Amino acid sequence: MPPHRKLVAPRADFGPGFLLTDELGLTPLLFASAISRAEPEAAPAVATNALGVDLYRLEAASHAGNILLSPYSIETALTMAFGGAGGVTRQEMAKVMHLGNNPDNLPQQFASLQRTLEKAEADSKKKAAAVKEPEYKSDPVKLRVANRLFGKKDISFDKTFLSLAGAIWQAPLEPLDFALFPAESRSHINAWVEQRTGKRIQNLIPQGGVDKDTSLVLVNALFFKASWADQFLRELTKPLPFHVAGKTPVTVPLMYQMQVRNYIKGPDYAAITLPLSGEELQFLVILPNARDGLAALEKQLSAGLLSRLAKLPKEGQVEIHLPKFKLSLPALSLAKHLKTLGMKSAFDASADFTRMTSGNGSQPLFLSGVFHKTFIAIDEKGTEAGAATSAPVAASGPDLEFRADHPFLFAVQHRESGVCLFLGRLMDPR
Repeated sequence: MPPHRKLVAPRADFGPGFLLTDELGLTPLLFASAISRAEPEAAPAVATNALGVDLYRLEAASHAGNILLSPYSIETALTMAFGGAGGVTRQEMAKVMHLGNNPDNLPQQFASLQRTLEKAEADSKKKAAAVKEPEYKSDPVKLRVANRLFGKKDISFDKTFLSLAGAIWQAPLEPLDFALFPAESRSHINAWVEQRTGKRIQNLIPQGGVDKDTSLVLVNALFFKASWADQFLRELTKPLPFHVAGKTPVTVPLMYQMQVRNYIKGPDYAAITLPLSGEELQFLVILPNARDGLAALEKQLSAGLLSRLAKLPKEGQVEIHLPKFKLSLPALSLAKHLKTLGMKSAFDASADFTRMTSGNGSQPLFLSGVFHKTFIAIDEKGTEAGAATSAPVAASGPDLEFRADHPFLFAVQHRESGVCLFLGRLMDPR
């Protein structure tokens, strides 16, 4: 194994085995009692990315700071709700979720995508186990997807819907007494989320997010953790300028490495993918050529672009400068964005979620909220004590330079499908 693969010890403050990224996103959809163009035959990965881009654009238009979404988490949670939708509600959801003209095969398609991601995790473990030399070992990918339905205890839910939720999304129904104990129900759901996400996501549902009229809460929690396939050596990280918002230079730690990478450079931007452990998942960076070029780049962002960039060609040696950063943003309420995109009836008394209930006088359901919260941390793999590994030495100088010293787009992707587990922008790494 080449010297540039040598690894150092994980940082102790992130727990055993934390190396590069520790990211998670989750999305609960809350139902209450009522007192971008769809792609034909869209694949789950394309549909997921298309909705992610739509929501990203609306977030970008609403504020100027850092952004982090989990398209996969959001689409998964909405997919569970879609399984119980009918009539106009189902049509609107299919359009907003980019499900194409034949959404009836959706559950099986998303189950297949989930199995693909699980296989990537399993393959990462096999590759890590096959490396015998301790100094070359890399921790495998950890991907945990947890789904659950929290239903009002006196509502009779349809057995077919519950069976589908259990078989496809492994989302069992847990009854809660929202009517008498709304605050306690909220605390219980938030505690479940904390437990499934290593306490990285806390207080997901805000006060008032669950009330006496809430009937169903659908939660999708996504926990992801992986090391770089090729680490950034800690001793090569230097304090260098990063131009916040494309303007003001501030000094931040910029990591450094020189590797042969999948890379492309065009007239408007450069893009590079950095493989994660197992090399089936990757970190994509899309960097505008101009320091103040992010707004123009965002106009080009699309599901198609993300699919194309997932499989960049191999280029020569690339000298890479990438800032360390950690994003822990407030929970987003996505209901307004989803309504703007056309998913309107799901949020009022006209909603048709009759496929969820067994009829016989069951109260009609509608969405009362969609909350989403994410976290990501990017750094070198290593501690001060583990900085004894020598720097990589190339036979000649780098062919290319990728200096991410101004705002950029990023994604955590599955390389083969192109699906984005996370999508965001970095305006300020501090």
